[in-house]
Amino acid sequence: MDALLDNTPLWCPLSVKPGFYMSEIQTVGDAALFIIKLPKEYDARLHWRMAGNAVTRAHRRQGDASALEHATSAMESALRTDRLLQEQAA
Repeated sequence: MDALLDNTPLWCPLSVKPGFYMSEIQTVGDAALFIIKLPKEYDARLHWRMAGNAVTRAHRRQGDASALEHATSAMESALRTDRLLQEQAA
């Protein structure tokens, strides 16, 4: 998957709760790798499929700020849905 090599920064970095194989998702490639490495039971979850589609779209539409923002938002939403998002201290 070419998206794995994509170093385009996400709209903002996303912190993952401790205990996962990645502590921060900073790029389109990081997001693609995170999704690919999720346990098999996550494959059927709609929010991860939507995040994967958004990440792939952001990779294919390099330079499209709205696609990148959507990919970041979809990743954040999927992480939050499965309680994997490390909330930043205010």
